[in-house]
Amino acid sequence: MIKLNQITDIYFPYKKGKFVDDLIHLPFFYSYKDDVIPLYNDDKEVFCEKLKSIFIKLLSTIIEQKNYDDEFFSFSYFDDSGKFDFRGNNMGSNDGLIVHLRVIPEIPSIHSLRLSPHIKANLLSPELNGGGLILFIAQTGQGKSTLMDSVIIERLNIFGGFCVTCEDPIEAVIEGYHKAGYCAQQGVTADVDMFGLIRNASRSLPAIGHNMLMIGEVNDVNSVVQGIDASANGNIVLMTGHGKSIEDFLNRIFAMYASVKDEKLARQILKSTLKVAMYWNRIWDNNTSGWDKGIYSGNYLSTIEGNDQNKEIANLVGEGKLSALKSHYIDLD
Repeated sequence: MIKLNQITDIYFPYKKGKFVDDLIHLPFFYSYKDDVIPLYNDDKEVFCEKLKSIFIKLLSTIIEQKNYDDEFFSFSYFDDSGKFDFRGNNMGSNDGLIVHLRVIPEIPSIHSLRLSPHIKANLLSPELNGGGLILFIAQTGQGKSTLMDSVIIERLNIFGGFCVTCEDPIEAVIEGYHKAGYCAQQGVTADVDMFGLIRNASRSLPAIGHNMLMIGEVNDVNSVVQGIDASANGNIVLMTGHGKSIEDFLNRIFAMYASVKDEKLARQILKSTLKVAMYWNRIWDNNTSGWDKGIYSGNYLSTIEGNDQNKEIANLVGEGKLSALKSHYIDLD
């Protein structure tokens, strides 16, 4: 039986200013194991009575709190299996408004994720405390934000320091103390865009200490420039981005950075700041459960350890020979 904790997204159509009481006419959809499935089939037979009951309760919570009046909203829902946090947004459609709910995941410890000890050691290396760029590259739904958040929490637990996030929207709540470290989260609003968030975050970081700046979904020139500049100023900057490979994403952010900076200078700054770049597709292992179920299939680059190969990687970046990086990829699994 499918449970609520196996669902990622739920869509409630909102027609003519109200949610329709007769649920059989509502095209509910939710994502489960990368599939999009209607609550009812073509013969109007319910797919799962338990889910129907849960969806009705969720819908009642939304109506009671009138969350759908806001373009972006969040709320918590409780049932017998525990507490579930949701973020929501309203989107228009040809047939009326659709209220979209995204289940906010609980962030796991990085040690419970199915990653090799070597990449975990790189992501948690004390050498990063001097600043640098960490890139998490994957397609949608591959857990970029989850992995990045787990790295932030563990580094704050180990080294302390201060982290500011810039997100659109905030994916999971990690704000607060993590042993001796603290994380503050910022989300894009109607009044403040990503550029404004990063500018404010950069100004807010302490002058000393192990500082981190997290930028979610880098896709514009201003975000790239501010992020790389912040890493060159001694901060750890963690970025997520969509891409088909490490090379593909590096080419894109280099082109954006070089459109503002002198090209030679841009290469040298990227050479000195790039520390780790990861690309993966997540594969599900049905023989296990929990976070160990997701296998990170992909590769990474690291310039942290300072051996001859890592120095060569940095030199190739500095020379703009990004296509030659492929021979230095290391498998994640």
